[in-house]
Amino acid sequence: MFKFLTGPDDAHSDVKIDKSSVDRLRVGSVLLESSAVLPKHRCAQWRVIKQFKDTNDTPHVVIQNLREPTYRKSLSLQGLVTAGKYELQASHAA
Repeated sequence: MFKFLTGPDDAHSDVKIDKSSVDRLRVGSVLLESSAVLPKHRCAQWRVIKQFKDTNDTPHVVIQNLREPTYRKSLSLQGLVTAGKYELQASHAA
């Protein structure tokens, strides 16, 4: 018999992106995209590679997939909050 001595899946205390945590996003931060069907270790990871404001002064981020660097998304910070599917990884939180 094998006994696995691992902690709970949430041992890193990732932070769900919401109105209170969106200000902690910085270039270099890593986001975990949650999924209802995939286990947490298989979910997509995205690195914030750019922050900017559009012509309406709305803040946006450009995120790049860590496994597939050619995949990029541009999202408004409000879009990150309302999507409710991104978590700021604790090891990369500012």
